[in-house]
Amino acid sequence: MQTINFHFDWLWDKISPEERVVLSVLAKDTTEEGSWLILDEIIELYQHNHINFKREHLVNSLKSLVDADIIEENSRGYTTFDNNRFRIPAGLTQRWILRDRPLEQVRKELGG
Repeated sequence: MQTINFHFDWLWDKISPEERVVLSVLAKDTTEEGSWLILDEIIELYQHNHINFKREHLVNSLKSLVDADIIEENSRGYTTFDNNRFRIPAGLTQRWILRDRPLEQVRKELGG
């Protein structure tokens, strides 16, 4: 478990504050482990949790997290990004975020 914590701490240090918020929101507000969310649902979660954001930054963060293989994207054949689905692929990652980097903590770190 110690090795896993080092891995996740290292990973967390490598991503931007905006990407941290995305991960924390996805971890906190997915009802089932491994469930998929579309962009509009993620935006609703941001609004529900009173998180200020710019759509452009959210989209860029999602793309960066996908490129880094931290979250998964499923385009389902759509050509627009808005219909793509996103999720945290491993339950262990989600549990670590919920335990060590909950949304409330991440928001405080950002001053919000």
